[in-house]
Order: sequence, then structure tokens, then C-alpha cells
Amino acid sequence: MFDLYNDFNHDLVQKRITLNFESYFESFHDTFYNKDDIAFRKYLSSLEDPNDHFMANSNKLKDMQVENISDLIKEFNLKPDEDYVCRNDAIYFTSTSFKLLLLKSKNIKYIKYYVILEQCVCSYLKYTKLLEQNEGYFSWILKYFK
Repeated sequence: MFDLYNDFNHDLVQKRITLNFESYFESFHDTFYNKDDIAFRKYLSSLEDPNDHFMANSNKLKDMQVENISDLIKEFNLKPDEDYVCRNDAIYFTSTSFKLLLLKSKNIKYIKYYVILEQCVCSYLKYTKLLEQNEGYFSWILKYFK
């Protein structure tokens, strides 16, 4: 699959297609995971506050069938104000803490969605780097042949 992601990125760059993350995700999803519901990405994105590194709250985790959150905090030795914070009758977790709790839940549906999102983010970062590298090359070619 890794080579397919690289081929996907190289194809976009060769065609000089510049995509923001939202568009990249849709294309990535359509190419590799079209049998999976795309709504999960918006749901997972809705958990995150761009102004705060604490994201998913305990109520959302319960919706994902993560049980015994207090016990899991102890099991993973999560630290207050570092891995989670308590606010407005809920506990908010960092993305790393969220992932640990989600994996422990054994809820395959949401774990799979999270993994797909991680794969896409990783692939997108490689795509943007490849795009930047090739942009200089394309500029040089255009300048050379003017």
C-alpha cells in the first residue's frame, strides 16, 4: 500500500495538482478507501480545537464505546494538564491520549477510521513536501525554456 500512496502523490505532483487537505483527503479516500464512510473524517475533525491541543472529550469517547475512562487514565498513567484536562463536567484528551483510549476500546470501526485518517495525514505531508521540491524544478524548467 505504501508504494500506492507514493505513486498517488507522484501522479498528483506530475499533473501539477495542488490540493488542500480537505480535497486531498477526498481524493485519497476515493482512491484507497471508497468502501468506507467518509463522514468519519468530519466527525474526528470536529473533535479537535485548533486553538487547543486537548481534543476529544470523554462524552465523545463514550459515544465510541470507550468504557471505564477513569480506569484507563490510571492504566496508561496519563498525567493531568499534560495528557488530559477536566473542563465543564468532561475530560479532554490530547490526540495521543485519545488514540490510546480508542485502541483500548477495541471498537474496530473507529480504530480503522482513525488509522485511515493517520495514513492520509502522513501521505498528505509527503505530498506537500514532494510538491514543494518539484515546484522549484518546474519553475526552473519554465524559466529555462522561455
